[in-house]
Amino acid sequence: TFSQTVGWVTVFMQLIAPSIIRGLGWTGAALLVPLSMGGLAVWFFSSVAGAEEGGATLATALLIGTLQNVVSKVTKYSLFDPCKEMAYIPLGHEAKVKGKAAVEVFGARLGRSIGSASQQLLVLASRGSGIIQCAPQLGFLYCTALLFWSKAVLTLGELFDGPAKDDAEGQPSGLTGLIHVRLDSNEGEKKIVSIEAER
Repeated sequence: TFSQTVGWVTVFMQLIAPSIIRGLGWTGAALLVPLSMGGLAVWFFSSVAGAEEGGATLATALLIGTLQNVVSKVTKYSLFDPCKEMAYIPLGHEAKVKGKAAVEVFGARLGRSIGSASQQLLVLASRGSGIIQCAPQLGFLYCTALLFWSKAVLTLGELFDGPAKDDAEGQPSGLTGLIHVRLDSNEGEKKIVSIEAER
């Protein structure tokens, strides 16, 4: 079933997610989510438009849509959520609490509300012809949101992955200068003792 497929693929991705984040860095791992969703979305909306013109069948569009749903849920659980939590590390306690409240409560609900409202308005504007007829407009809105998402990831990624540059006082800038990791060397192996962030 759909839920079982998502579950098994998510378990596999959870196992390799640390390697992906280490290999691609924070920015690369965080960008995988909107890029994978965007690539499949273009394929899906194109197949829906082709089905209307007698090209591809709706069954093909359904298959692509199912694949897109699986990929979006799997990448959310295995990459987006860990990268999102990593973004809170340099913040102080108060900023972390307020930031999580703004993103996970207000931002999430606002995003769902805007998405639902957009679909309803498009259906009403098309005089109730159906959601499939609104696929090109929905695809445009979807891809526009993914572009803003990718831009936000790149902006935040400059702080995570960018090389540390000394400021006027000789201190490293960006998140590199805010996060301090203490290591304990035991029998030739280094283990992380603590991770501290300046406020």
